[in-house]
Amino acid sequence: MLKKILISLIAIGLLSVVAVSYAADLYDVGGHDNETAIQYLYDNGVISGYPDGSFRPDSVVNRAELLKILVGGTGVTPSVSQYNNCFPDVKDDWYAPFVCYAKSEGWVDGYPDGTFKPEQYVNKVEAIKMVVNSQEYYVPNTVSGYDTVLFDDIDMNEWYAPYLHTASQRGLLEEEGSFSPEALMRRGQISENIYRAMIIEAHGLYTFDDYRSDRVVSPYFENGDIDFGELTPFDATAIMAGKTDTIVNGYYEGFGNDEITQADKDYLLGLLNWYEAGTIKVEPYEGWKLLLLELQCDGMCFRSDVYRLAYNSETNELKYLVDYSDGADHDYLEVLIGNQDSDVSLSGLNPPQTVSVPGMDVTLELESAFADFNSATYIGEVAFTESKYGQLYFAPEQYGYGCLYFESPDGVISQYKYDIGLLDDSVVINWEEGGETNLSSNYSLTHRGCGIAGSCYFVDTIDESEIVLAGVTNDGVELYEVADPIEGYSENKDPEGISRKPQYLLDSYYQIYLRLNEDTSVTFDDYVDQKPLLYWQDPFGRWSSILLDDFMPAAECGKPVIYLYPEETTDVSVEVGISEMTVSIPDYNEGWKVKAYSDGTLYNYEDKQTYPYLFWEGHSDKELKVDKGFMVSKKELESFLTGSLKELGLNAQESDDFMEFWYPIMMDNSENYFYVTFVGTQDFNKIAPLAIEPCPDTLLRVFMYYEPVAAPYAVIPQELKGMERRGFTVVEWGGTSSRTWK
Repeated sequence: MLKKILISLIAIGLLSVVAVSYAADLYDVGGHDNETAIQYLYDNGVISGYPDGSFRPDSVVNRAELLKILVGGTGVTPSVSQYNNCFPDVKDDWYAPFVCYAKSEGWVDGYPDGTFKPEQYVNKVEAIKMVVNSQEYYVPNTVSGYDTVLFDDIDMNEWYAPYLHTASQRGLLEEEGSFSPEALMRRGQISENIYRAMIIEAHGLYTFDDYRSDRVVSPYFENGDIDFGELTPFDATAIMAGKTDTIVNGYYEGFGNDEITQADKDYLLGLLNWYEAGTIKVEPYEGWKLLLLELQCDGMCFRSDVYRLAYNSETNELKYLVDYSDGADHDYLEVLIGNQDSDVSLSGLNPPQTVSVPGMDVTLELESAFADFNSATYIGEVAFTESKYGQLYFAPEQYGYGCLYFESPDGVISQYKYDIGLLDDSVVINWEEGGETNLSSNYSLTHRGCGIAGSCYFVDTIDESEIVLAGVTNDGVELYEVADPIEGYSENKDPEGISRKPQYLLDSYYQIYLRLNEDTSVTFDDYVDQKPLLYWQDPFGRWSSILLDDFMPAAECGKPVIYLYPEETTDVSVEVGISEMTVSIPDYNEGWKVKAYSDGTLYNYEDKQTYPYLFWEGHSDKELKVDKGFMVSKKELESFLTGSLKELGLNAQESDDFMEFWYPIMMDNSENYFYVTFVGTQDFNKIAPLAIEPCPDTLLRVFMYYEPVAAPYAVIPQELKGMERRGFTVVEWGGTSSRTWK
């Protein structure tokens, strides 16, 4: 969900509760370390100086003043009657609504003695915690095991270390070397933190470090049919006038809800975000604005629906540009996207299908294009500059994605893949020691199971002294194997630096094979002789690998459990659109037919037995790419899973069932960390759609994927989001892993 950083709408003195008039200029800001930040906030009406024209950037701020700014920045005006008396020292004072609202949202929790100390000056770590919490950034429970050292005066075991870690990841901090955690927060410093948060939001970034104020529009866009400007939020009041009730009623009718509250209305309309990207230069829309409408997920998903529309601000006419959008045709949005144009041709709007790499006989193919306004984190170092299309980027090195990325001026990220052709049917490898092998029938890129896939191939950072030439394909591609295989190397309990070493990967796949085949006669030497792990280098000098199919762990959809909660006793049929059903309780028989009771009890007509839920396992031939998640240590796994399941909307019994099954399985791995991601209803429907009759009012599906890893690495944090239960509710949870979990 995009946080609405409406701090720019606050026209009060920054961190001052005294009414002041706007100064013509801030005479004491010039030359200050935070001048750019202060001036930006001042120019946007966020702050105002004192009557004498000063800002006093080196003055300190108290806790109540800071919360007034942060609460106001969310667009919320807390009720005085509702938010008061939340601490012994916060009763009905002017700051009570802000402090009490912040407490209700979990931003603050007071001191051990139960007080809040509103007029106490706030130190730097307390202020950073409030800023991070107000932006709803993901904060790990602990960072004590992380390799990263934030500052030389920070103990990674301190309570505030996870907040500083998150703030550092997001680029909110200006400090280098030392942080001085107990020092008091000053007006200039907090201006810097808020300025960076605003830039992140305004430009759809993950981190401030991705901000490039000198971005150049490439000739492909410059010479196209759109005059692109800065992508900015758009006030759609005129567009939405007279349409909101139609949208809201149409949406909630699907849930059978005829008692729509203001909270219901606010929730739905809050999922719609409008942006202005530029002006169309050609007929039939010459002079019309190019708008983007983002429909955030109702529940959790990896991608929002995004619609491009042409808008005539004089006539208030809206035209949905079908071929330039990536959004579903939701019936309740008919009043916004019903007026469609599927014939217009606009150059320089959609990304190119292919891009040739200068100086190489290499062509990149468009794999997907998506408007993910928090995904500038995909943009790392420049890979190359093409004369027409401009710059293509590697993903940030720490994420290890093999794709390249192209960024359009309106926020669309295009993902390009390089196919070396290793697994084409005609490709064979001629081994250095003699003989040949067809690669496509024997090797595969690593997969994740049950339809979960990564983004292109994974990039390995290796020392070339650790590999030796194994053979060359008939296309001239060199493949390498591990130079010094070491049995048991993956059991090394010291995780630093070994998780992607060739020796580690080679041995880890063998150890998994042994666990799954306890009666095997394949020794480690036999395994190595079969050339199970081969490395290849892409045109950009990056290394990746392929694995022999005989040793590829086969993962499946693990224990998806389906709960049915009708409002009254109802006969229900359930079918799962899965490629292969391997286990089911009760027996599936091309679908279940049960009598469902409101407490969730199920009577199965086939065997005349009762069950608490429907259980299945199976394989899917469909694929969903995931590139966001969490890095979780073993010691925080239980609290992470418990908190995540609650946030995703599972009730206590459903969460207990999930934990009873998955927690011990995950803890049984020898690695000390996990990459964890969750697939929500919208995305899991693409892998294993459910056909339920009668149709439920609410369908909540939560599916976990995890990879055990020896050492933590950077991942793009995933935003978890639940779904309100209405009427006949169906809930399902399940999971899978990069390795077989049985």
